[in-house]
Amino acid sequence: MKICPKIFKVVLTGLIAFAIFSIANVAKSRAAIRIPDDVAGPPYLLDQAGETYILTQDIAALGTAIIIAASGITIDLNSHTITYGTSSGISYGITASGYNINTIIIKNGVILQGQGNGLASHAIYLPNGGSDHEIYNLNITVQGPDTSNIYTNWAGPINIHHCTLYDNNIVISNRHSGPGGMIELNRNKGGTTSVHDCKLYNGPWQGIRITQYSNTYEGGFKIYNNYISHKSTVANAYAISAWGRNSDVYNNTIIAEGRGIHIGYDGETKVVKGGGYWLVHDNYVDVKERPNAEYNPYWVHGIKFEDPGSKVLPNCITKIYNNTIIARAELGFSEARALDISNEFPDEGVEVYNNNITAITTTSQFDAKAFQATLVVENSGLYIHHNTFTSNGKILSWAYPSSGILFDSNILRQGANPINNYTINFWTWGGDSINNILLNTTLENGASLDSTRFGANTNTYYVKWYLDVVVKDFSGLPINGARVMIQDCTGETAYSGTTDTSGRVPQQVLTQYFASGTSTTTPTKTFYTPHTVTVTKDGYQQEQREITMDASKSLTVSLTAMGVVTPPFGADLSRVKAYPNPCRGDKHNQIIFDNLTANVRIKIYTLGGELVKEISEQEGDKAYWDVKNKQGEAVSSGIYIYYITNPKGQEKKGKVAIIK
Repeated sequence: MKICPKIFKVVLTGLIAFAIFSIANVAKSRAAIRIPDDVAGPPYLLDQAGETYILTQDIAALGTAIIIAASGITIDLNSHTITYGTSSGISYGITASGYNINTIIIKNGVILQGQGNGLASHAIYLPNGGSDHEIYNLNITVQGPDTSNIYTNWAGPINIHHCTLYDNNIVISNRHSGPGGMIELNRNKGGTTSVHDCKLYNGPWQGIRITQYSNTYEGGFKIYNNYISHKSTVANAYAISAWGRNSDVYNNTIIAEGRGIHIGYDGETKVVKGGGYWLVHDNYVDVKERPNAEYNPYWVHGIKFEDPGSKVLPNCITKIYNNTIIARAELGFSEARALDISNEFPDEGVEVYNNNITAITTTSQFDAKAFQATLVVENSGLYIHHNTFTSNGKILSWAYPSSGILFDSNILRQGANPINNYTINFWTWGGDSINNILLNTTLENGASLDSTRFGANTNTYYVKWYLDVVVKDFSGLPINGARVMIQDCTGETAYSGTTDTSGRVPQQVLTQYFASGTSTTTPTKTFYTPHTVTVTKDGYQQEQREITMDASKSLTVSLTAMGVVTPPFGADLSRVKAYPNPCRGDKHNQIIFDNLTANVRIKIYTLGGELVKEISEQEGDKAYWDVKNKQGEAVSSGIYIYYITNPKGQEKKGKVAIIK
């Protein structure tokens, strides 16, 4: 067969072009650069930007093992081990040389510090900036003094995840100047840095430590899903220390012989522009502290919030919520402070809620404090609500002048085996702690607002409760526009306003008493209750009720229209009946008090004299007890005493039986 020369030339040219194209693509998609096969060392210098380097075998180095000298480099350890620093002197496992080397990825293997145990010889050390780094799937063990597993400086954002870290060192030369975090991200900048799904063991100082000192950097950091079990040898050894704006610390588990979580505003930023957020939530913290040479006695914090040196503007949000915090003095070395707050600037609005906070001591030598206030200014806006505080030592404690803290709807619970225990402990240095507020407080297991201790300065607090008022007519319909005035026992008006369409006025906060003390365990109390509630409306007869605010209560006032015959009332309390008696749980859901006079107050007690329920609502000559206590819980079987009084000074006592 004869081939046309012209066609043959075209085909041959195409084949040559295809071959050249294929060779170029093969070159482009060549295999990763192999260590040690393709790179001389150690130290192995990685200077090909944008390339992937892969270990093909375990490597060891007398000093530094790998130096990164270009951006965009990926180091895949490929399940192999880097051992560095087998001889004495400062060295690193992997480090970067030069400024602002970006987009480094280090993954999939083991890094071990050798027996040289060099000072500050970090396993991974990125000292001179850079951004968009990722470090993951590494198992790293260090043992030299002042040595971090991962250390960066002026770098960010960084994503560190799924690493297992061991720090077998016990020496930190100077915690004020040298590195000490197992993960130490110093002067983190830009973007959002994340540390998550890592496990950290041992370590003489901090676990994860992130600082963000410059206000010019946006972004922030997230620390989540980590397990930390460190063993402190120096002071301020926190598992997580997060200093800077826009920090979110959550879902971490800390079970350690060291402190828990430390958050605050960065020390060099005088004004945080545009606000920011500081969140600590859904963490489990169980800590006790080992001895250190700096402080004696020592103290362990579960969560510590402080803001020294900073002044923040509005739009800043700080929330501590949904955490379980346990601080123990069990080692016999330290005082336990489960939650310690310093809030030194006004209007910061720190909110603490839905936490379960416990402090435990096993010796009278060291205190256990579920909550401690350390320098809180009166107008800080610190709002602590719906938490459970438990301690067998001090439950709420003030250590330095701290004022104006609002505790709302918290449970205060005395722990088992109480030691030097007080529910309220003002033992402050350097000034007065005044105008703190305990609102709607539930007391459990022996905790009492009369269990107090006061230091040498003037210390004061208010005990307050909620009151709900609803106004109805005698048919049970709400009355809109009724005028309600509430006065305390001194004659001062606590509230004046009108009911809405539901017959209600806004929930009121009323003072039971104001307590003050100096160098005593018995406070001086000024009472503001009982309160008088007066209700008026055109076309209705005026009603007035007296109510003692020693708990949060609801009050229903029924108004009678002018010219309407009022429901019958008993002439006195002599014919009062309480039925059914006994009240059987399988047949009845309430006890009825009948033949009452107007405006009675019914108190129900246990045989031991504990107040179970107070009733001030009635429908005509009847009132009803739903056989529940003042917390809304069904009462147990037993004999209960009722005590009925009215404004005429009449009284009636009797007993009812409850059978479940």
